[in-house]
Amino acid sequence: MFEIATQNKKLKARFIIWLVLLVLCVAGLIKILFSGFVVNTNILDLLPKAAQTPAVATASDKFTNTMGKQLVFLIGNSNKQQAERAAALFNQRLLASQLLDNITYKISTSAQAAWATFYYPYRLSLLNTSDAALLQKHDFSALTQQALMHLYNPVGIANSSLLENDPWFFFQNYLTNLPKPSSQLTVSDQQLMTQYNGVWYVMVTASTKENSFSMSAQTAITQLLAATKAAVQQQIPQSTLLMTGMLFYAEYGSTTAQQDISTIGVGSLIGIFLLVMLSFRSLKPLVYILFSVAIGFLAAFVVTELVFSQIYLFTIVFGASLIGICVDYAFFYYADKINGDASWSAQQGLRNIFPGITLGLINVVLAYIIIAFTPFPGLKQLAVFSVTGLFMAYFTVVCVFPYLLKPQQKKLLTPLQRLSNFYLAFWQKMSTKKIISIFVMLAIVSILGICLLTSNDDIRILENPPVQLQQQEKQLKKIIGSDIGPSFYVVTGSTPEKALEAEQKLVNVLQQKYSAINPAYIALSTYLPTLAVQQQNFQLSKLAAQKNNLLPYLQKIGINKTAAEKIQQRLSALAFKPLTINDWVASPVSNSLRYLWLGKVEQQYASIVLLSNQLPHNELAKIAQELPQVYYLNKADEVSSVFKNYRQKISVLLLCAYIVLFIILSLRYGVKKALVYVLPPIAAACVSLAVLGLLGVPLTLFNLLALILVLGIAIDYILFFAETRSDYRSTMLAVGLSAITMALSFGLLALSETPVIHDFGLTILVGIVTAYLLSPIVILVSPMKHRGRS
Repeated sequence: MFEIATQNKKLKARFIIWLVLLVLCVAGLIKILFSGFVVNTNILDLLPKAAQTPAVATASDKFTNTMGKQLVFLIGNSNKQQAERAAALFNQRLLASQLLDNITYKISTSAQAAWATFYYPYRLSLLNTSDAALLQKHDFSALTQQALMHLYNPVGIANSSLLENDPWFFFQNYLTNLPKPSSQLTVSDQQLMTQYNGVWYVMVTASTKENSFSMSAQTAITQLLAATKAAVQQQIPQSTLLMTGMLFYAEYGSTTAQQDISTIGVGSLIGIFLLVMLSFRSLKPLVYILFSVAIGFLAAFVVTELVFSQIYLFTIVFGASLIGICVDYAFFYYADKINGDASWSAQQGLRNIFPGITLGLINVVLAYIIIAFTPFPGLKQLAVFSVTGLFMAYFTVVCVFPYLLKPQQKKLLTPLQRLSNFYLAFWQKMSTKKIISIFVMLAIVSILGICLLTSNDDIRILENPPVQLQQQEKQLKKIIGSDIGPSFYVVTGSTPEKALEAEQKLVNVLQQKYSAINPAYIALSTYLPTLAVQQQNFQLSKLAAQKNNLLPYLQKIGINKTAAEKIQQRLSALAFKPLTINDWVASPVSNSLRYLWLGKVEQQYASIVLLSNQLPHNELAKIAQELPQVYYLNKADEVSSVFKNYRQKISVLLLCAYIVLFIILSLRYGVKKALVYVLPPIAAACVSLAVLGLLGVPLTLFNLLALILVLGIAIDYILFFAETRSDYRSTMLAVGLSAITMALSFGLLALSETPVIHDFGLTILVGIVTAYLLSPIVILVSPMKHRGRS
């Protein structure tokens, strides 16, 4: 009597604790809903931050965020006037929507003249590479021949302001030779246009007001563009629209993730419904089971949001598959109930299952903790979400179900129970010889499959962008003549001038090594020379303005001596005027290139150097290593290297985990039993790897992370059997229900179009099925004294 009273007090205390936690979760949810929450769809935020200085990391993030908002459109038509009309209508609708910023459609006459107006006062300090080289060689004969090529009628323009202020055409050469990021575009009727394969294209650019990974912005902008495209094509038939930008890739990723969530969530719920009805023939268990799952998800969402201030869509996708684990605890309770006799009580049922489900929870939590120790923010958040959800689902079953479950009114024997009992009996009758044969066959298959296994550490496993988007981007870049790739240099300095000087050294190296590629790079120092280069250019220009160099050339082109001397005197009288970064940033000429200057970041000043796709990326990193304050950033290579490093580390970690597991099992159950108990987890991992090899699916870091979960789940099944205190039939049924729901939840991940999610789901699916099929081996070496009839 005293024992029952003590148990009731414990139940009541646990229930109060659960109730307090539930109230806190609800309060947290209300706070989140009122303050708003962020669903982060940016897949790059899931990745580890690079091992860089704070200034470089901040500069990289700032640049990436700026470029991530950019959108580029090409409106085309075979008729030039119709293309212009279509572009005007397209621009009009974009402006009216007020969804986008910095919409650039026409280039005003003043904007076109702004370059010459801005640079003119500094003209003696600006020389292109060719003119500077000729001046350094004092090759005035070549300079004269070059200048004569600019003159159609020397006599007619002898007294023009052009010759008075730029007699050698140095300034004109400088302006016309500045690199254009889009080399095929020209200004026509104040529009950036080009003709390609008989089609005239007008370029329109814009930027998103919100981050491109904002799901609301993605929906609104894609709907706007779809409606705008339809309106343009209706009014101006045969018009085409090409577009590119991070937003379109992000929108596709969000849509795919939402589809995965729907598939996993709906599929799992349908599976649970069918299983409950087949196993328990009542909707009441379904309500209770879904209640425990809902509480788990509520707690997981609230805690994750409060800890991280945002929740990744990636976490929700994988979190949806947790349904398969959350229902385990409720299934075990109900399985024990329907296999109990008339004397069964909820308290007794809890005592029967408590050791098994508690050890199972601890085991899976340890698996997620191991995953949390990787440097990936996305996996850390997934671990927090999963551990919290699993704990609350477990705690709900332990604290609430004893008050909800009543003794079974009549004995049930459903088809699923019969099948489960049949499989249990099959194992109970199996001879040692047959068991050895099974594991030998599995070993042979595993060896064959693992021998075929390859590895893949490419970052592209994280996404699967549609071919249509990739082709459209490639075509657009080809039409406008853009060859800039995703990699770039970050150059820093303690002052703006120091940063420009470091960049100039980098540009000099790139110019020397890759002169055949034009343009090989886009750099700020091309448009804004360092003060040292400006001073050097000024001295060279003064050399060209000396009497003995300038007067013979001017007289040769028909300018009389008096006028020539006045020109020479005017040029000689000009004083050096430095062009500073502040001057350049404040001018309209920097509008299209201002993203190259990041300004002050973390007590440093930083600029960006964009690189051509044609450059050999393996050499670019070496260049950065040889130059101070220069950092080469290639996110794909960088993350791929991290993937490879952690794939190798986790491979070793998995081996260590199996050794530690064997030691722990030996301490609790003895060496003989431990040797048998580790066979299903080892077989589950080996068969999973073998299937990957046989299907030609390469091994990735995420397959290994999946194997950690497979290990945790497989051990769960072993512990459930090893800790059974009443009847193996209830354990067999519960493990079977658990395996089916987990196969549904995680197996549905294998339907995802995203490679990493597909591979993760496939690995766990194979591992779970294998672990379930082999788990009854425990009963052959663990005859429990409380075991019921099978």
